[in-house]
Amino acid sequence: MYATTETKQSKTEFTQQVEHMFGEIAPVYDFLNHVLSFGVDGIWRRKTAQALRVKSGASLLDIATGTGDTLKQLARLAPRKIVGVDLTQKMLDICAKKFAQQMEHGMIELYCCSANELPFPTASFDGAAITFGIRNFDDKPGALREIARTLKPGARIAIAELTIPKKKPFAELYKFYFTKVLPYIGGALSRNFSAYKYLPASVAAFPSPPDFCAMMESAGFEDIYARPLTFGICMLYVGKRK
Repeated sequence: MYATTETKQSKTEFTQQVEHMFGEIAPVYDFLNHVLSFGVDGIWRRKTAQALRVKSGASLLDIATGTGDTLKQLARLAPRKIVGVDLTQKMLDICAKKFAQQMEHGMIELYCCSANELPFPTASFDGAAITFGIRNFDDKPGALREIARTLKPGARIAIAELTIPKKKPFAELYKFYFTKVLPYIGGALSRNFSAYKYLPASVAAFPSPPDFCAMMESAGFEDIYARPLTFGICMLYVGKRK
């Protein structure tokens, strides 16, 4: 299935800008993710999928699925079905080409819709993943509550998000790369400098790990923890649906 669902609420200006931005960089998104992270993004996605701890035959939800790199890792868990959701149609078009065979057999379904208005019944999924997408959500608490609604009690959510490491001297070197070098390389290769200036700004504006864990708890999750990956460049948040 490949569907576009109509949202009940109009998109905010911020959401429209993010949707347009990711649509512009969609053709080079995978390539730049791998290059700019030195290939480590694949490891982060794999750890995110593994953190769900699901049995084979599970039904999984991938939020902000983009071009589908996390779908590859979720597929290794031998699920019955994976549903990918993203707000940017151009990203999903690329994803659909990658997984045409799996979609034909019904293993993967894609929906173009907002994480705040998911078109799925309550308690539909055995696990949910979000990789490098939640910082782009206009209403993060609302999205977490909506995702929690679609999860079965006891199901896990695993969220990977970029962050700024704290320990010196690595923190200083990484900050220089992330704020000065990465935006220039990403902008030059994608021909969209604004998108790669937005990246470090959005990471800097993301809630601290304690604040985000508190946000997850308020949304209906428990047994929450935050685990730093790769010297704190990435943070993995895991929680269980109450």
